[in-house]
Amino acid sequence: MQGECKETPGYRLAPEHKYPAAYEDCLNATIHFMKNAEHYGVDPANITVCGDSAGGNLAAAVSQTLAGRSELPSLRAQVLIYPGLQALDFNLPSYQQNRGVPPLFRECAAFCMLQYLDGHALHMQEVLEGSHIPMDIKLNYGKWVNPDHIPQKFKVRGYKLDCSTEIYEIVKRFCEPNHGIISLYDYCGLSFPSRKRGLGRIVKFIKGL
Repeated sequence: MQGECKETPGYRLAPEHKYPAAYEDCLNATIHFMKNAEHYGVDPANITVCGDSAGGNLAAAVSQTLAGRSELPSLRAQVLIYPGLQALDFNLPSYQQNRGVPPLFRECAAFCMLQYLDGHALHMQEVLEGSHIPMDIKLNYGKWVNPDHIPQKFKVRGYKLDCSTEIYEIVKRFCEPNHGIISLYDYCGLSFPSRKRGLGRIVKFIKGL
């Protein structure tokens, strides 16, 4: 964007570096940038964090953390592009309808989440079936993650509610407050018709802040 400064932090990747490595790297990079904004020619009051897919998850986690940091300037906005924000239910209508749509199959989403948390995907089947979260936890988070919030026309199946407490102990960190078409912007000749429209709307939103 003309007249803007864009910083893209590199971060450690799973499975070699498990949670919270990537989150900590992005948080530290953001804090450094905010503390030194004027060095980069940036108004500290106009800093926006943005991410797509897994990067959207990291952007959301960083934003939540920084919301309570009074010694830092407040973020102007967060832009989350098809972010991964919940791992309680991989059987919501969007997962069911797009489970076989490339490039991110439903199984791939669960696999990446488990690799991020524990460096392996030994319990992927339990996660896909929904048996990794105890019922009391589901009911608690159901205020936000619930098919009842989704229009009826998007509900195509029922949901399995059985749960294994053992598996929950392994994946529960992903339930704490804390992939990419946008990334493939004319990458090696691969592009999507919607990517330019999407990026244009994001730029328009940020410039209108």
